[in-house]
Amino acid sequence: PRVTNERKPPWYVARMPGGVGGGNREEPAYPIPYSRGRKRSGRECNSQPAAFDRLADRAMSWRMTDRISVPPLVRGLCLLGAAVCAAIALSAFVGWAGTAANLGLAFATPAGEVEFLTFYGGFYAGLTLFFLLALRSRALATGAMAFLALGNAGAFVGRVAAMAALGTASPLLIGLAVGEIVLAALGGWGWRRMAIA
Repeated sequence: PRVTNERKPPWYVARMPGGVGGGNREEPAYPIPYSRGRKRSGRECNSQPAAFDRLADRAMSWRMTDRISVPPLVRGLCLLGAAVCAAIALSAFVGWAGTAANLGLAFATPAGEVEFLTFYGGFYAGLTLFFLLALRSRALATGAMAFLALGNAGAFVGRVAAMAALGTASPLLIGLAVGEIVLAALGGWGWRRMAIA
């Protein structure tokens, strides 16, 4: 009978330990790394999922904090700003001719009417949306209070200076100036409130 050598030659063992595919090894010859669940000494071998989880948790925490940390009084000022801007936009879009006449504005060309509708209508409509969005965001609420304070303070100073320089003061202009300084004071208080909250 023919004698068969069951032992593998030395070069086979050296090049392919455990045989083809590594069947006799403790670990597979071509291990597939695990993305989750595989731990070594209490830590995950792949820390990328954990980093993503921490980042997602921080983002969610920031979103929740950003939404719930707007003080109620500041929200009230945001609603007030939205109401004022909405009233200005509505008066410009609905009865722009009467509004312009009450303000003492006269348009020599249609381009003047376009600019009036653009500023008093479109711009203040955008401000209305801005104040409404500030109800749900601390960052936007802080910006809304800053705008309320600085914008109205600048309008008050410009209006008073113009009335003094031109020597004119109608009840409407005086009422607008009073409203601007009141809104500026309220906006400054809300801005400070957001800074220390």
